[in-house]
Amino acid sequence: MRWNKLTVLIALLAPVFFPISSCEPDELTDPPTTYVKRDIIMSGAQQNPANASVATGMLNISYSKVTKTLNYDFTWSQLSSPIQGIGIYGLAPVGYSVFPPAPVTAPIQTISITGAGSSGSRSGSLIVDGSRIKEDNLLNGLYYVNIRTNTYPTGEIRAQIKFD
Repeated sequence: MRWNKLTVLIALLAPVFFPISSCEPDELTDPPTTYVKRDIIMSGAQQNPANASVATGMLNISYSKVTKTLNYDFTWSQLSSPIQGIGIYGLAPVGYSVFPPAPVTAPIQTISITGAGSSGSRSGSLIVDGSRIKEDNLLNGLYYVNIRTNTYPTGEIRAQIKFD
């Protein structure tokens, strides 16, 4: 009888001292709502076809699934000639200009080149509206930032927008 009372007492007190909880942290069970990637390299090696430009750049991006907003900022330096255009392009996985391969298309987002020189920076945001730019394509790395110059009219440096 004494062991039965002790067993019941332990069973009643166990939840107080050993709360029941999941072994997985919340961040593993809840999908993320914000994605951030910093210091993505922009280079001629990422162009299709790759080029020998010595220009470089750095891209930082963030995306909120709640507000459907993609924020970007990037810098560049040592471009070979005046800028013809800056934009966000897609659909194109790494190694492709557009998918399927085709001539340079209009950017999804045109970024102002006013006052841009061989070195500079830009920042901005765009709404992932589901038609012009789709969330699944964004999160699967199918968009990229491209800077086109007189020397490299299809793109001197590029960075793929990828969050992994």
